[in-house]
Amino acid sequence: MEIVILQAAAVGHPDIHGGPVPQTVSGNSGAARRYRNLLLDNGFVDVAVEVHTIVWTDATALPVLANIAAEDTWLDDQATRARNDRLFLAVPIFLASGTRAD
Repeated sequence: MEIVILQAAAVGHPDIHGGPVPQTVSGNSGAARRYRNLLLDNGFVDVAVEVHTIVWTDATALPVLANIAAEDTWLDDQATRARNDRLFLAVPIFLASGTRAD
């Protein structure tokens, strides 16, 4: 059995209020959508993709948001939402697996 680890990614969608678009470490927000094809193109079979989502609705999400945003009014707005119990952050984590056909 061979284990291949792919870089984790956040799939970015523009915030309707002009906030940042989450990116992968490499700066490509579409990488997770290509995981399945990447495995298939490299000889893997029985390929499957799962998504696990972490959801935050309080101030514990603010450090995550600070990592993807500059210190600006958008981040201040998110802190206000957290204080008013109106914050919602969902972070998808994609897990792709397959078996190498040798």
